[in-house]
Amino acid sequence: MEADVTTAVEEGTAIQEIAIGEPSPAAPAGNGPQNHFLFFATSVDGTAWNLGDEAIAAQASVPDLVALTQDLGSHRAGTLITYFVDASDFAQGGEERIGFLSSTDNGKTWSARSVAKIDGLPDGVVAVDPSVVQLPDDGRLRLYFYDIAEGRGQEIGSAAAQSTIYSAVSSDGETFAFEGKVYRRSGITDPEVVLYNDTWYLFAAAQVEGGVDVAVSQDGTSFDDRGTVKLNGIPGSVVDGNQLKVFGCGRSGITSSTMQGYDGTEFGSSRLLFEAPVCDPDPAILSDGTYAMVMKGFAASLNAPTNR
Repeated sequence: MEADVTTAVEEGTAIQEIAIGEPSPAAPAGNGPQNHFLFFATSVDGTAWNLGDEAIAAQASVPDLVALTQDLGSHRAGTLITYFVDASDFAQGGEERIGFLSSTDNGKTWSARSVAKIDGLPDGVVAVDPSVVQLPDDGRLRLYFYDIAEGRGQEIGSAAAQSTIYSAVSSDGETFAFEGKVYRRSGITDPEVVLYNDTWYLFAAAQVEGGVDVAVSQDGTSFDDRGTVKLNGIPGSVVDGNQLKVFGCGRSGITSSTMQGYDGTEFGSSRLLFEAPVCDPDPAILSDGTYAMVMKGFAASLNAPTNR
């Protein structure tokens, strides 16, 4: 079933102006990826959304969605793949994995869960918070991820905790080859990477300052910090024509904002897209031009009570 959880807005008109950079929903006691669920939504225009009220995966968190524009291994162009933190076999820190599901019918049905493999991953590195981009030149996927093990023993996302973002590439979407470090900064989590106007942008949740940290790159393998902008995290992004839109979540719900210019530091007002017990949105545009989005929730059904 699907629930229409938003009111449509005219282009350029906010449903509700909200305070940007507000905190994400408070984590309930015992909250963690083993208690999270993935949900899928679609939209004709990116403003009015139909959100499926039944989860597409359990024990899964921080999803990323890629719509293939080229064939990739056994996956044909047009296939949707969502990567996420897989906690289906999680008992303690260090056992997180990157899982994935695929859909060949624009999200109506999904494959069984699989686990991505990262060959050459350094000892002790634990990959979480995936962001995946299909490379335009050869169609391979580049996976960006955060090493959650580095911050353990400190408060994750604190000013003292260093955060390293790494990358890996894949020719089939299932087995990735480790590349190396692309960005390092204190106090960030949840990277989101997008190629826009021949420049690579990395957005990450700035846990200390609040808002979103921005870094840029010319080749996608080494990023330079541009500072923090007051947007809601956890960030997701999509290129729609000549616009780059960044999505996030705060206590009000899922929001979006359009980047102004190309330096990554100026954005239009954040707009509330819909209110629902969900967070961590990541959008994509399908081959027919419609929007799709994956996000995490806190119960198996949006009609059920949550522990949020």
